[in-house]
Amino acid sequence: MYNQTNKRWHNRYDATAIKKALCFVFVSMYVFGGFSKLYAQKSFIQRGIASYYTDRFDGRKTASGEIFDNRELVGSHKKLPFNTMVKVTNLANKRSVVVRINDRGPYAHGRIIDVSKSAANLIGLYATGTAKVLIQAVGRDGVVTKETPKKITPISAKKITTTVNTNSKTTRASVEKDFKIGKTYDAVGFEKTPHGYGVQVAYFTTLASAKKQCGEVTGATNIQEVFIQVGWDNKKQRKIYRVMVGSFANKSASSLTQRQLRRGGFKGFLARHHLK
Repeated sequence: MYNQTNKRWHNRYDATAIKKALCFVFVSMYVFGGFSKLYAQKSFIQRGIASYYTDRFDGRKTASGEIFDNRELVGSHKKLPFNTMVKVTNLANKRSVVVRINDRGPYAHGRIIDVSKSAANLIGLYATGTAKVLIQAVGRDGVVTKETPKKITPISAKKITTTVNTNSKTTRASVEKDFKIGKTYDAVGFEKTPHGYGVQVAYFTTLASAKKQCGEVTGATNIQEVFIQVGWDNKKQRKIYRVMVGSFANKSASSLTQRQLRRGGFKGFLARHHLK
């Protein structure tokens, strides 16, 4: 009698254990397997700080094995599966872009996503360096399965032709005489047309000093939108080179950039870009 009862008890125990094991396997598949990709694609939403890739990453291999290209609409995230399509919305101006995740990162404190310069340019992130964003997984493998942001078309990883420097000239100023008074250039000599205001961090009487300052600002703050504005000193009858950071419609729009500059050890004040 004891043996029969004991046998039935063990049979019930084994059945319960099998059910628990099967449940564990199913949950594990959901969380860690193919189901997790579907969940990430349809339900993932996150808020935080976004930044963008600098030019030095061009041509490097990403964590997915692809070669990084700043002209493509791509980005990096710590956890989302590769090829997840992510809608990135700049909360300051409500502009959005869809990027494809092909790398891991960012690893700077507080940042949740890095995007290419092309993507940054489309949402106004290129001007500020970093911004508060809302990110949402909206599809996979170049196909957007949720609502696509206005003016953004579902993108294919291999068919992206967007460029960042839409206001660059084809010729580059290389020596001081090429830098014309009343014009604005980037640090390598391409003419730019920023509007509104910028933060003037310094001015110099030599082009070499201005270029050096541009590099120091970018290196310390990771801000890429740094300009050399060429002016004229009437008193001493000579050129001057103002180092200007950012392009803003008004003073309040420059607050984030000014904080970045202060953290990098630079002071500055709001000054108007050359009128075009």
